[in-house]
Parts: sequence; C-alpha cells; structure tokens
Amino acid sequence: MPAYDAALAAEWERRVLALEPKIFQAQKTRAGQAKWLTLFMSAQYLGSEGEFAKALAIVEKLEGLLNAPGAVPPAGAQDPKFNIVALQNSRLHWVQIRQSLRGEQQKLERAILETCKEEPDIGQITTGSKSLYDMLEVLDESLLDALDDALNADTPHKRTASHKEAREITQEYTDYLNREPLLGDIDSNGFTDVKVRASLTESLSYLSTNLK
Repeated sequence: MPAYDAALAAEWERRVLALEPKIFQAQKTRAGQAKWLTLFMSAQYLGSEGEFAKALAIVEKLEGLLNAPGAVPPAGAQDPKFNIVALQNSRLHWVQIRQSLRGEQQKLERAILETCKEEPDIGQITTGSKSLYDMLEVLDESLLDALDDALNADTPHKRTASHKEAREITQEYTDYLNREPLLGDIDSNGFTDVKVRASLTESLSYLSTNLK
C-alpha cells in the first residue's frame, strides 16, 4: 500500500461523494451505465485500499463520461433475461466481502501474535500466521473479472458466456470453502472471535442465488 497522502485522501472522498448520485442517475437515463457503475466501484475500492492516485484517475475518467453527450446503447447489448442490477449488486458484494475477510484475517493474525509473543518460536509463528491470507489467493478477483465482462458485454452472447463463468467461479469458491481444513475451524480458533467461514457461507449462498 502506498504512503498515506491526506490531501489525496480528502480529494478522493470529496469527488467520490459528489460523483455517486450522478452515477446512479446516469444508471437510469444514460447508455453504458453498467460500465460506469463498475468503474465507480473500482474507484471506491482503490481509494479504500489507499490507492488514491489510481482511484482519482478513474474518477476523472467518469467525470468526463458524464459530461459527454449521451450515447446510444450498442445493438443487442440489452437482454431482458439478465438482471443488470443483480450483476452489479453481486460485484459490489464480492468486493465488500473480500475487504471484510482481509480485516478478519488481520484481526486474527494480531491476536495470535499478541498471545504468542513470549513463545521461543515466535519467528516461526509469525511466518506461519501469513498462511491466513492464502485463502484470498483462491477467493480472488476472477469473479469480479467475470462480472465486469457480463456487465460490459456488448452482445447477449457475450453476456451469457460471462454470466455462466461467474456462476462457475462461485461454485468453485463454494467447493473450496467446503474442503479447506483451515476454513473449517477458523471461526472457533481460540484466539479471538472472527466470522470468516460464516461470512463466506452466507456470501456464497447469496451470490449463487443472485446469479441464477
């Protein structure tokens, strides 16, 4: 994460707050709204991770799109079989759950290190605690990529393919949740209260339903 810049952080917060109602209004009245909302959520996520310069670059791009004359939707881009709002909500949900998981993992890591700080093998414990983050390598951003592709597809065929991919990735995540030993015991770890497995179970159930 880059060094914290208070001025950039303040600018990011100000411009994102100003942009949000315009994005949601454009969602109702302008073509290309799915892509714009995806970009807006990316700007929110990058800012929350401290990547203010990257987030502001996206904000500037969005401001330019909003100030441009309205465009006509690509032929065939709209498909009544798909609920765009459900796709958007699924994407936002997965961004939020991954952020929440990282926070819970950090909380558990701190508790482990605090409890074991006087142990002679604290070095090994510290190294081993990093394995808590391995799950985010599996529960990765590939679902976000598939949802982005579905939201930004310019033909029903492309949207169908990306939507199918998103469902399959959600199932892969669910299979991992059910077979990974660490996830079986993490919520009752003996160091601190976390809701990793519980949150993932609820989240993946939500996504499976939303992406039917």
